[in-house]
Amino acid sequence: MKTKMNLSYQSPAQDHRHAGSTAQGAATATISTRYTCTMHPEVIRDAPGSCPKCGMTLVPLRE
Repeated sequence: MKTKMNLSYQSPAQDHRHAGSTAQGAATATISTRYTCTMHPEVIRDAPGSCPKCGMTLVPLRE
Protein backbone atom coordinates (compact mmCIF):
# COMPACT_ATOMS: atom_id res chain seq x y z
CA MET A 1 0.00 0.00 0.00
CA LYS A 2 1.35 3.42 -0.97
CA THR A 3 1.16 6.37 1.41
CA LYS A 4 1.34 9.99 0.42
CA MET A 5 4.21 11.99 1.84
CA ASN A 6 3.73 15.57 2.88
CA LEU A 7 6.37 17.45 0.90
CA SER A 8 5.26 20.94 1.88
CA TYR A 9 8.03 23.40 2.55
CA GLN A 10 7.64 26.35 4.85
CA SER A 11 9.65 29.30 3.57
CA PRO A 12 11.27 31.77 6.01
CA ALA A 13 8.63 34.36 5.09
CA GLN A 14 6.01 31.99 6.51
CA ASP A 15 8.03 31.12 9.59
CA HIS A 16 5.82 29.86 12.41
CA ARG A 17 5.92 31.99 15.56
CA HIS A 18 4.17 31.67 18.87
CA ALA A 19 2.45 34.59 20.54
CA GLY A 20 4.96 36.81 22.29
CA SER A 21 7.99 35.46 20.44
CA THR A 22 10.30 37.54 18.30
CA ALA A 23 12.62 36.66 15.46
CA GLN A 24 16.15 35.91 16.48
CA GLY A 25 18.08 39.18 16.64
CA ALA A 26 14.97 41.29 16.08
CA ALA A 27 14.54 44.42 18.14
CA THR A 28 11.44 44.59 20.29
CA ALA A 29 9.92 48.04 20.09
CA THR A 30 7.08 49.02 22.37
CA ILE A 31 4.55 51.13 20.57
CA SER A 32 2.04 52.77 22.88
CA THR A 33 -0.87 54.86 21.75
CA ARG A 34 -1.21 58.23 23.39
CA TYR A 35 -4.50 60.07 23.73
CA THR A 36 -5.36 63.78 23.69
CA CYS A 37 -8.34 66.11 23.95
CA THR A 38 -9.44 67.84 20.75
CA MET A 39 -10.20 71.04 22.71
CA HIS A 40 -7.12 70.89 24.96
CA PRO A 41 -4.15 69.52 22.96
CA GLU A 42 -1.84 70.02 25.94
CA VAL A 43 -3.67 67.15 27.70
CA ILE A 44 -1.87 63.92 26.73
CA ARG A 45 -2.52 60.57 28.40
CA ASP A 46 -1.22 57.00 27.93
CA ALA A 47 -4.71 55.49 28.16
CA PRO A 48 -8.13 56.39 26.80
CA GLY A 49 -10.46 58.30 29.08
CA SER A 50 -11.90 61.76 29.59
CA CYS A 51 -10.25 65.17 29.51
CA PRO A 52 -9.71 66.44 33.06
CA LYS A 53 -10.54 70.01 31.92
CA CYS A 54 -13.75 69.56 29.92
CA GLY A 55 -14.76 65.91 30.22
CA MET A 56 -14.61 65.18 26.47
CA THR A 57 -13.50 61.71 25.36
CA LEU A 58 -9.78 61.56 24.56
CA VAL A 59 -8.86 60.56 21.02
CA PRO A 60 -5.73 58.75 19.73
CA LEU A 61 -2.90 61.19 19.08
CA ARG A 62 -1.67 61.33 15.49
CA GLU A 63 2.09 61.22 15.24
